[in-house]
Amino acid sequence: MSMNHLVVYASGKGTDSNRAKIDSIIYRLSCNSTYFKEQQRKDALTDSRISKMIDKVRSSPPLPPSTKSSIEATTARLRSTRRTRSLHVVVDMDAFYFSCHCANMKEKGNYECLVKYPKNSNKMRKITDVPAAVGGGVVTTSNYKARKYGVRSAMAGFIAEKLVSELGRDGDIELHWVERAEEGNFTLYRRKSAEVRKILLEYDDELKCYSLDECYMNLGRYVGMRFGGRGMTHEEIQKVWEKRRKGKEEGNENEEGNEGEDNEQDEDEGGNGDSWEELISAKDSNRYVQLVVSEMRLKVEKSTLLTCSAGIAPNSILAKIASDENKPNGQCFVEAGDEPVMKFLEGLSTRKMGGIGRVSQKTLEAFSIKTLGELYANRYLVHQVFSSKSASFLLRASLGYADEDRKEGDGEGVGQKSASCESTFRATSDLKVLRDHLSRITTTLSEKYMVKKDGRRLKGKTITLRVKLSDYQRFCRSKTVGFAISSYSEIWPIVSKLFDGACKDEKIVRGGGMGFTVRLLGVAVSSLGERDGEGQKTLEGLWGKEGRKETTTTTTTMEGLTEDAGDRDDLIDDTVADGDEEVLLSQCSSAGDEYEGEEQASLKLAQELMKSYEEEAKKEREDEERSRALALKLEEEERKEMKTRELFGRLKRGAESSPKKGRRKDGGGSGGGGGIGSFFNKKVKK
Repeated sequence: MSMNHLVVYASGKGTDSNRAKIDSIIYRLSCNSTYFKEQQRKDALTDSRISKMIDKVRSSPPLPPSTKSSIEATTARLRSTRRTRSLHVVVDMDAFYFSCHCANMKEKGNYECLVKYPKNSNKMRKITDVPAAVGGGVVTTSNYKARKYGVRSAMAGFIAEKLVSELGRDGDIELHWVERAEEGNFTLYRRKSAEVRKILLEYDDELKCYSLDECYMNLGRYVGMRFGGRGMTHEEIQKVWEKRRKGKEEGNENEEGNEGEDNEQDEDEGGNGDSWEELISAKDSNRYVQLVVSEMRLKVEKSTLLTCSAGIAPNSILAKIASDENKPNGQCFVEAGDEPVMKFLEGLSTRKMGGIGRVSQKTLEAFSIKTLGELYANRYLVHQVFSSKSASFLLRASLGYADEDRKEGDGEGVGQKSASCESTFRATSDLKVLRDHLSRITTTLSEKYMVKKDGRRLKGKTITLRVKLSDYQRFCRSKTVGFAISSYSEIWPIVSKLFDGACKDEKIVRGGGMGFTVRLLGVAVSSLGERDGEGQKTLEGLWGKEGRKETTTTTTTMEGLTEDAGDRDDLIDDTVADGDEEVLLSQCSSAGDEYEGEEQASLKLAQELMKSYEEEAKKEREDEERSRALALKLEEEERKEMKTRELFGRLKRGAESSPKKGRRKDGGGSGGGGGIGSFFNKKVKK
């Protein structure tokens, strides 16, 4: 079994030279936890599945020419739909939580962010120059100095401390904790995030934010208005957009609020920038968009004291990858066009692409596919190994294709396929508490994730209940109804019935060995659509005979689910394996209702790990206490036994040394008054 696929925290830049040591330390400190053992079990299932895939490929005949022709036709069509401008931008804040605390220190007068390091000394060092993290029991984020030692978000705090203490160099002997709290300071984080968004809205009034520290933008309209035609100033653009926002609030989306030429430049409400292509050459647009992003990043840093990195590319999926290339405080530009995009993707690890997670990466590496370039070169092999749906997704991934690359007339795209909400909490077997959690999750799903920004409700036909037990075993139960539903009153009866069935299922309750003790619950609605009028039918009789006639219930137990052996970002053979970037990006927004953003979702996973560690440690302490108590009890019994033996020994020696003359009828000895009987008789006479 490969340790590299179980130890997932030590990835990233700056750790390559220490990778083996980092993995070894993490493995040593976590290999006995319940969570890690569950990961090992899943990894064994993955190995078994990969072995079957290899056997399948060896025994299968080559792909027929017709299939190859179909693959090539699809490839040619996708490559021909590339966008001609790189206008999509992803802005990713650098070590956001940590940077928020640094900015807070500067606002309070500590302009150089000096801290005591080591903490028990009087030496002062800049916090950016020492390995530091936010969190405590769990790392919520770390600075880039700490990341060189393998410290990552969602890592157990004691593991992070051990990494720095064992691998530290140049005076780095311990991890400095900026904020020693499990959930950090979300009041501060939300305030700083709002400050950043306010600035970014000046450049794209339709930006999308899927977490506190990440925003997706399209600068087509802004660049067109500022550099195309007569050219508008930044202030004039803000006035146009302010009137546009007011028009939308009043229900008149066509009110752009400016005169002829400016309205024409801003006509493209889709924001893809095609309306000004004739006014600005591709070469000039490349230069202008990079200047605008540099200006925007500088403005963010000056106003908020936070730095950010940005990726600029023809679509948001490529921009997301590019945003990580020149961190921290940098930007990466991916030129539009088939050849530049393929060159950019060629050497990137498959894991860089959204939707390819730990398990999929391991599966691909089993067939010697490690980079996106190799993934494209082996597209025929991929179609032999994976299902048609997964192979289609992987082909799109190898091309860096997104549905936003579609040209008019190419169809409507796959659209969003599902919406979900889940929550992690302290493990409990109290059914009332679990029902309360489930009801709250269903409410959040219905009121938040089933409603689009324009107010339209999503409606789905398949309801899925997701459960993770205290031993990290997962299972799901789903039910498909004959009509689309959306509201809480429609979804909750189905979820409640699925939950009741799970509680009574002996295979689930006994399968994990710990009973029905739950640490995570989730609800998902799939087979989505937006058709009004549906979902209004009564649910009466849904679970009766009439309901059974029009519904199909599918139950996936723990064994069936873990054969998928995928993690959260692994979309192959999942419900969103079609490469739709809208679905990929929506994962962050639907992860849960207790925390916001990608790091908070990771934090919940890490808290599960910490709970496992605490439970293991508690059991060990209890075992030690029982062992000590038993040892003390045995010692006490042994001392009592020795005293008893000594007493009988003395009595025996005393009896043997006394004169053996006559004995009285009462049993007392005669002569000299020696003996036990004579002693007691004297007492009685007195």
